[in-house]
Amino acid sequence: MTNVEIGQMNRLVMKSLELRLRGWHDMDSRRLKERGFFPNQVYGNGRRAAIVVKINETGGGGAVNARCLDDAMAAIESGRLDAVNVILHDGVHVVGEWPVGDVIELVAERHDPIIGKWGPYYWLMPDFSISTIEDFKERMDIF
Repeated sequence: MTNVEIGQMNRLVMKSLELRLRGWHDMDSRRLKERGFFPNQVYGNGRRAAIVVKINETGGGGAVNARCLDDAMAAIESGRLDAVNVILHDGVHVVGEWPVGDVIELVAERHDPIIGKWGPYYWLMPDFSISTIEDFKERMDIF
């Protein structure tokens, strides 16, 4: 798949999510990087928000940024937001959606974040599990 085709597909995916999140606004990529949320997309609608995570075809899951999770939970606890959901999509369909508190509870059980290009993240799977760095390395056939 060429870069142009990938760009077109990503625009279609975001269009389908935008339809689902009609009336919601998205945070631009520059601001996402400044806040340390990249590569996740963040949408808001009043007192609700959504963290959108795209599945990596090779790895079978998606990278949910640790800072994004922490800031979302802090916004709920401080009363700035009423709800934040983490949405996992495969490029065409939403394959999972969970409250941010449930995702944080899942990673807190026993998982250390993976350190990546854009900071620490967790590898969230469609079955609502978190892969460890060892699982991730094995799947990606690296190291």
